[in-house]
Amino acid sequence: MTAGRQSEYDSVIQAAPATPDVNIPEVPVQAVANQLGDVAADTVTLLDLQIRLFEAECRQSALQLVKPVIIFAGTWMMAVASVAILLLALGTGLHELTTWPLSVTLLISAIIGFGITVAAVKYAIELLKTPRISFAKSKEELIRNAEVLSRMLKAR
Repeated sequence: MTAGRQSEYDSVIQAAPATPDVNIPEVPVQAVANQLGDVAADTVTLLDLQIRLFEAECRQSALQLVKPVIIFAGTWMMAVASVAILLLALGTGLHELTTWPLSVTLLISAIIGFGITVAAVKYAIELLKTPRISFAKSKEELIRNAEVLSRMLKAR
Protein backbone atom coordinates (compact mmCIF):
# COMPACT_ATOMS: atom_id res chain seq x y z
CA MET A 1 0.00 0.00 0.00
CA THR A 2 1.36 3.43 -0.89
CA ALA A 3 1.72 6.18 1.69
CA GLY A 4 -1.13 8.19 0.13
CA ARG A 5 -3.53 5.27 0.18
CA GLN A 6 -2.54 4.44 3.77
CA SER A 7 -3.40 7.94 4.92
CA GLU A 8 -6.79 7.76 3.11
CA TYR A 9 -7.46 4.44 4.79
CA ASP A 10 -6.51 5.82 8.21
CA SER A 11 -8.75 8.89 7.76
CA VAL A 12 -11.74 6.69 6.80
CA ILE A 13 -11.18 4.49 9.83
CA GLN A 14 -10.92 7.51 12.16
CA ALA A 15 -14.06 9.08 10.69
CA ALA A 16 -16.13 5.94 11.20
CA PRO A 17 -18.55 6.10 14.12
CA ALA A 18 -17.58 4.21 17.20
CA THR A 19 -19.20 0.82 17.69
CA PRO A 20 -21.71 0.78 20.49
CA ASP A 21 -20.98 -1.50 23.39
CA VAL A 22 -22.93 -4.70 22.93
CA ASN A 23 -22.88 -7.46 25.48
CA ILE A 24 -21.70 -10.41 23.45
CA PRO A 25 -20.96 -13.39 25.60
CA GLU A 26 -17.50 -14.70 25.07
CA VAL A 27 -17.44 -18.25 23.86
CA PRO A 28 -14.25 -20.13 24.57
CA VAL A 29 -12.35 -20.92 21.41
CA GLN A 30 -12.02 -24.55 22.48
CA ALA A 31 -15.84 -24.91 22.74
CA VAL A 32 -16.29 -23.56 19.21
CA ALA A 33 -13.56 -25.86 17.93
CA ASN A 34 -15.17 -28.86 19.65
CA GLN A 35 -18.58 -28.06 18.14
CA LEU A 36 -17.09 -27.65 14.68
CA GLY A 37 -15.24 -30.93 15.14
CA ASP A 38 -18.49 -32.64 16.15
CA VAL A 39 -20.30 -31.25 13.11
CA ALA A 40 -17.46 -32.36 10.83
CA ALA A 41 -17.41 -35.85 12.36
CA ASP A 42 -21.19 -36.17 12.03
CA THR A 43 -21.01 -34.99 8.43
CA VAL A 44 -18.30 -37.52 7.57
CA THR A 45 -20.28 -40.31 9.28
CA LEU A 46 -23.46 -39.40 7.38
CA LEU A 47 -21.51 -39.26 4.12
CA ASP A 48 -20.04 -42.69 4.79
CA LEU A 49 -23.47 -44.14 5.54
CA GLN A 50 -24.91 -42.50 2.43
CA ILE A 51 -22.18 -44.06 0.28
CA ARG A 52 -22.80 -47.50 1.83
CA LEU A 53 -26.54 -47.22 1.13
CA PHE A 54 -25.83 -46.18 -2.46
CA GLU A 55 -23.49 -49.17 -2.91
CA ALA A 56 -26.16 -51.53 -1.54
CA GLU A 57 -28.77 -50.11 -3.93
CA CYS A 58 -26.35 -50.48 -6.86
CA ARG A 59 -25.82 -54.15 -5.99
CA GLN A 60 -29.58 -54.70 -5.63
CA SER A 61 -30.27 -52.99 -8.97
CA ALA A 62 -27.62 -55.12 -10.68
CA LEU A 63 -29.24 -58.26 -9.28
CA GLN A 64 -32.62 -57.14 -10.60
CA LEU A 65 -31.16 -56.81 -14.09
CA VAL A 66 -29.82 -60.37 -14.10
CA LYS A 67 -33.17 -62.10 -14.77
CA PRO A 68 -34.13 -60.14 -17.92
CA VAL A 69 -30.60 -60.41 -19.33
CA ILE A 70 -30.55 -64.19 -18.76
CA ILE A 71 -33.99 -64.54 -20.34
CA PHE A 72 -32.93 -62.45 -23.33
CA ALA A 73 -29.68 -64.36 -23.81
CA GLY A 74 -31.39 -67.72 -23.33
CA THR A 75 -34.12 -66.83 -25.78
CA TRP A 76 -31.58 -65.75 -28.34
CA MET A 77 -29.50 -68.91 -27.94
CA MET A 78 -32.60 -71.12 -28.15
CA ALA A 79 -33.81 -69.33 -31.25
CA VAL A 80 -30.49 -69.63 -33.00
CA ALA A 81 -29.78 -73.21 -31.95
CA SER A 82 -33.14 -74.83 -32.45
CA VAL A 83 -34.98 -72.85 -35.04
CA ALA A 84 -33.68 -74.83 -38.00
CA ILE A 85 -34.50 -78.23 -36.47
CA LEU A 86 -37.91 -77.19 -35.21
CA LEU A 87 -38.90 -75.58 -38.45
CA LEU A 88 -37.83 -78.57 -40.52
CA ALA A 89 -39.77 -80.89 -38.23
CA LEU A 90 -42.85 -78.70 -38.38
CA GLY A 91 -42.65 -78.37 -42.16
CA THR A 92 -42.20 -82.13 -42.63
CA GLY A 93 -45.06 -82.88 -40.26
CA LEU A 94 -47.36 -80.51 -42.09
CA HIS A 95 -46.34 -82.06 -45.42
CA GLU A 96 -47.23 -85.55 -44.15
CA LEU A 97 -50.58 -84.42 -42.71
CA THR A 98 -51.69 -82.45 -45.76
CA THR A 99 -51.39 -82.73 -49.49
CA TRP A 100 -49.48 -79.45 -49.72
CA PRO A 101 -46.04 -79.36 -51.27
CA LEU A 102 -43.03 -79.49 -48.92
CA SER A 103 -41.97 -75.92 -49.81
CA VAL A 104 -45.33 -74.51 -48.66
CA THR A 105 -45.30 -76.41 -45.37
CA LEU A 106 -41.69 -75.33 -44.67
CA LEU A 107 -42.67 -71.71 -45.34
CA ILE A 108 -45.58 -71.99 -42.92
CA SER A 109 -43.31 -73.48 -40.26
CA ALA A 110 -40.75 -70.71 -40.81
CA ILE A 111 -43.42 -68.05 -40.32
CA ILE A 112 -44.64 -69.70 -37.12
CA GLY A 113 -41.09 -70.00 -35.79
CA PHE A 114 -40.30 -66.41 -36.62
CA GLY A 115 -43.47 -65.23 -34.86
CA ILE A 116 -42.59 -67.15 -31.68
CA THR A 117 -39.03 -65.79 -31.73
CA VAL A 118 -40.23 -62.21 -32.20
CA ALA A 119 -42.71 -62.57 -29.33
CA ALA A 120 -40.01 -63.94 -26.99
CA VAL A 121 -37.53 -61.20 -27.89
CA LYS A 122 -40.20 -58.51 -27.39
CA TYR A 123 -40.99 -59.94 -23.96
CA ALA A 124 -37.31 -59.88 -22.98
CA ILE A 125 -36.94 -56.30 -24.25
CA GLU A 126 -39.99 -55.20 -22.24
CA LEU A 127 -38.41 -56.73 -19.14
CA LEU A 128 -35.27 -54.72 -19.82
CA LYS A 129 -37.29 -51.50 -20.30
CA THR A 130 -38.94 -51.84 -16.89
CA PRO A 131 -37.22 -49.34 -14.60
CA ARG A 132 -35.38 -51.34 -12.00
CA ILE A 133 -32.97 -48.72 -10.72
CA SER A 134 -34.64 -46.11 -8.56
CA PHE A 135 -32.22 -45.30 -5.72
CA ALA A 136 -35.28 -44.19 -3.75
CA LYS A 137 -33.74 -45.24 -0.44
CA SER A 138 -30.55 -43.28 -1.13
CA LYS A 139 -32.55 -40.22 -2.15
CA GLU A 140 -34.76 -40.33 0.94
CA GLU A 141 -31.78 -40.90 3.22
CA LEU A 142 -29.84 -38.06 1.59
CA ILE A 143 -32.76 -35.66 2.12
CA ARG A 144 -33.14 -36.82 5.73
CA ASN A 145 -29.38 -36.38 6.34
CA ALA A 146 -29.42 -32.88 4.87
CA GLU A 147 -32.29 -31.95 7.19
CA VAL A 148 -30.43 -33.36 10.21
CA LEU A 149 -27.29 -31.43 9.31
CA SER A 150 -29.32 -28.26 8.80
CA ARG A 151 -30.93 -28.62 12.23
CA MET A 152 -27.55 -29.35 13.84
CA LEU A 153 -25.97 -26.27 12.34
CA LYS A 154 -28.91 -24.06 13.34
CA ALA A 155 -28.80 -25.41 16.91
CA ARG A 156 -25.12 -24.62 17.36
